[in-house]
Amino acid sequence: MPRAAKPKATVTESMELALESVREEKAPEPKAARKKEEESAVVKAAATQNPEKIIQDMAKIKLDITRSIDALSENLLDSFRKFSELEKAVEIEKKNLEETYRIRAEGDALAALLEAQNAERERFAGDGRQADRLEEGN
Repeated sequence: MPRAAKPKATVTESMELALESVREEKAPEPKAARKKEEESAVVKAAATQNPEKIIQDMAKIKLDITRSIDALSENLLDSFRKFSELEKAVEIEKKNLEETYRIRAEGDALAALLEAQNAERERFAGDGRQADRLEEGN
């Protein structure tokens, strides 16, 4: 009868192996189980939401967005005003620089004229002295 004991053990082992195999197939994967739990939680949370509360929350969000846009608009206008003032200031300074450059150019031209006049005066004075010497010599 030792043979009969072996087949019983084998049948038991086979049954246990088959049972484990079925359990493994039926056991959900951890990711799938986690996903299913998350989906259940989302569905439960959605079921507990009050439609009026959702509408109020959406209205509040809309109001907050509108206020934010208004604030951004004001900031943009302020920045534009500052930019316009800076642009005017740059234009004024540009005109001042052009005027300064024109005055400097005119001053340089005047200095050149004065220098030429002095040179001419010295030449004329030198010619006059030479003429006086010639007359004295005659």
